[in-house]
Amino acid sequence: MVTSTKNSAYGPRNVLNAPEIKKAIQHRSVQRQDSPAVKAWLENHFFRHIVANLVSNEPEVIEVKTLEQARQHLNISTAPEWLTKQFQTNYSHRSVSNTQVKSHSSSQAIWWIDPAGGLLLQLEQRLLEFLNSRQGSSLEGKLDRVNCPQALAIWSAEHTQFENSQYSGWREHSEDAVRLMMTLPDAGLYELLPNSPHFRSELVYESQYMRH
Repeated sequence: MVTSTKNSAYGPRNVLNAPEIKKAIQHRSVQRQDSPAVKAWLENHFFRHIVANLVSNEPEVIEVKTLEQARQHLNISTAPEWLTKQFQTNYSHRSVSNTQVKSHSSSQAIWWIDPAGGLLLQLEQRLLEFLNSRQGSSLEGKLDRVNCPQALAIWSAEHTQFENSQYSGWREHSEDAVRLMMTLPDAGLYELLPNSPHFRSELVYESQYMRH
């Protein structure tokens, strides 16, 4: 169970496989060779956000209602004592009244989250874009002060601003600003020519086309 302090961006939620989620985030970060600052931020803020705040449909986020379900999701044949006690504590009063059932379902429910779910990976990519774009900015070295909801809000605002400017001043491709270096089976490798009078315009065009 993950707890949080009062007024934290990460509320308390009981996630059955929280350790596996953290390991998956760490594994992907190592595979990508993320910088130490990015890796640390993901292991802290992104992990806590997923455990506390991620909302998605099954099978990405599942409320685990029985001990048998818990064993299946954890791939174990015998439930350890701590797990049995959790279900006894959290679900023992569900037959009292509908009001109490709703209360226990929302505040004391036990959840399972797919460590490689589609929405989780989508959020991770957005945050990687945000984190890597802070290099050389005023936020570099201060990333730990930015929580996950704040980072996602900044990413969304920046993309909205970019799209607005993109569609208000779309640039056209300038053939004299590039040179074909190599022909590939399904593409071509081009070099941007800094001496071209349309060099800066071509940079804007590429940025608009690539949407970054």
